[in-house]
Amino acid sequence: MSLREVAAALERVVGLAGSVDAELAVAGECAEAMRALVEHAAAGSAGDEVALLRAEHAVFAAELERLRGVLECGRGLVEGYRTRLLADLSPAVPAPAARPVERPQACGAVAAATGDRYPAGSEWAMPLVTRPYSAARSGVPLEGHVRALAPESHVSHTFTPGAGRWSEEAWQRIDEAGLPQWALDVAHHVEPQAISWMREARVRHAMVVLNRPACGIEHGLGCHQALPLLLPRGYRLTVASTLGDRPHLAHYDGRATT
Repeated sequence: MSLREVAAALERVVGLAGSVDAELAVAGECAEAMRALVEHAAAGSAGDEVALLRAEHAVFAAELERLRGVLECGRGLVEGYRTRLLADLSPAVPAPAARPVERPQACGAVAAATGDRYPAGSEWAMPLVTRPYSAARSGVPLEGHVRALAPESHVSHTFTPGAGRWSEEAWQRIDEAGLPQWALDVAHHVEPQAISWMREARVRHAMVVLNRPACGIEHGLGCHQALPLLLPRGYRLTVASTLGDRPHLAHYDGRATT
């Protein structure tokens, strides 16, 4: 099988994954409609039937959302592999269809004392940044500074990778959600810790300024894929980071139901 045939097959896989996700969404809507119908019909009846129905529906909805999250992770992995494969092929091979962007194509920049460039909007963290860009295998330690945007706060919090209260809470949520092992492996990273803090403080939108982009963006699976699965619906985490000579900005919107 040629590389072009592999790329075409991967495109079909991505399309099928999208179709399956759409069918799962329809299944969730049908289950919700049936629950509402049965609950309406049982209104006024004695016993615990309605409460049992609600509990069973909640379990079903949570499992459905978990499956959709795992499917989305797999789809992202296939898309990433196809994108890298296309880079080795002739320009005649069409690029994959664009998906909702988590990273803007360009953004303004501000400079930290280290000389690294960060996205505009992260000026508040520049006096706090003490470590330079942490390139892969550079050995430069990571540091992250987090601030609430909604509700807005001018108090910042510093996070570093490692064990502790926030990473333990992230690990527990990942485990309870039944996410794969690769997600457990990033529980101690800065971004999942920040999400644990957001949940407890009820911060619906926060920015973390980090001296490298989220892992999993360029290759493999990591925070880039896990963050939407950890954030509750209606929550957003903005990651403002650096690649040294240029800024990097990503927005992650929550999909978790609990």
